Amino acid sequence: MQDAFIKLDLEDESKRLTELTGVSEEVTYAFVVSEDNYCDIIGLNIYDDNDYVEESEIILDIEEMLTYISKETGIDLDICYLLQEAEDKYYSEIGIIDPSDYVVSF
Repeated sequence: MQDAFIKLDLEDESKRLTELTGVSEEVTYAFVVSEDNYCDIIGLNIYDDNDYVEESEIILDIEEMLTYISKETGIDLDICYLLQEAEDKYYSEIGIIDPSDYVVSF
């Protein structure tokens, strides 16, 4: 079985989160970078040819990750949850997750 990899562009993701939520791009970019750092810390990110990739079969502890992001960035935890919901929508738009796998609030 081959590993499936997902390549993400953090700047594109940040811009889309801003469009979906109205939260400033400065905040959404801090969110996605901190999320990426969290994935590095727990060993989920794999880097190949200097590109960001994340294994698609791994399930994150979302609550733990959002708490980490909030503490590291100073972003209010409620905003982190809002951005996570927007991220789910973004991921469905780019084909990473099925829209039926999350509750839509946008």
